[in-house]
Amino acid sequence: MRPAVKRLAILAFLLLFAAGAHAALDESSLAYSAPTPDAKPLEEKAAAFRLKLLGAGRIASDKEAALAKRGAEILRRELAKYQAAGDFDRTTAFSEALAKPDGEIESSVAEIKTFYDWRRAQLAAIRKERAEAQAKAAAEFSAELAEWKKELVREGKLAVAKEVNAYEGAVNAALAALRAEAGIPDAPASANDEGAKPAAKAEEGGFRMPLGRDITVWASNGQGVILGDLNAGDIAVFRFTEGSWSDSRNAARMRIPDDPFDGPDHRMALIWDQKQRRGVGTLPSGTKQKPFAFRVISPSTFRLRINDPQPGDNQGKATWHYTVVSAANADAFRESDEGRNCQWKFWAPGR
Repeated sequence: MRPAVKRLAILAFLLLFAAGAHAALDESSLAYSAPTPDAKPLEEKAAAFRLKLLGAGRIASDKEAALAKRGAEILRRELAKYQAAGDFDRTTAFSEALAKPDGEIESSVAEIKTFYDWRRAQLAAIRKERAEAQAKAAAEFSAELAEWKKELVREGKLAVAKEVNAYEGAVNAALAALRAEAGIPDAPASANDEGAKPAAKAEEGGFRMPLGRDITVWASNGQGVILGDLNAGDIAVFRFTEGSWSDSRNAARMRIPDDPFDGPDHRMALIWDQKQRRGVGTLPSGTKQKPFAFRVISPSTFRLRINDPQPGDNQGKATWHYTVVSAANADAFRESDEGRNCQWKFWAPGR
């Protein structure tokens, strides 16, 4: 690939993925222009590859549009319900939410927070699905380019093989970004691949921590935020990110829930049976430096909420980074640097 074209291709992807999960591929991504007639097949393959990426992007866009429509319908339905009931606070909150369909309003109304939690989860699933589909296409195309490059070398077409090699680098850069966005671990290098690491070095960084996601909990939301289903043996890891809240409407009682202090009501509670309000316990302090790890004993659905039985007047919000390590990777996590740096519940490294 000509240096200028290669730089443009890589720059397009760097700009694309620096924009985050809301980015969408455009038709200039991974553009390729054949410098010689011999390299024309690569230009055609690249064009077909871009169409696959764009197809997955358009499917995701359609799903996001359908979600936006459904969300607006939910907001209108709830607004009508509270208007009929004469509930001024909720009527006002849902009116403001409808006026800002693409964003979020600051509100202490639990129903609004629950709606936003649901919408964020749906959007995250759509974007993860898009990234997975695009990563699959990129992985298949990368493998195809590698085989084609070997064939070109055998046939003595070294100039075209060099073009393929340069373009393959741009594809693999895109593939790495897509895998990161989708939370897909990097594929292990084959022993036959150029630059593959020797098997003896496999234990170096053998465990790769999943990406996880940020969970924001409002202090006034007694229902909490649903984390989802966890299986027996899974490990839930929590690291405080930012925020402060109070256990009353008194702003003077604002606390950072990750700081050490007396009294349980400012703590974050990990709930496994919302109906019975049964909790695993409260998250300890100091998780920003030393995350909290909890091993699931039996399958259940978990929630996070402030550890206050009457949270309605509370102020503020706090955010934790939440990561799930599957049961299959539990032992590797326990022995990793990340695992040894955790505060553990029910299961401690080395025990």
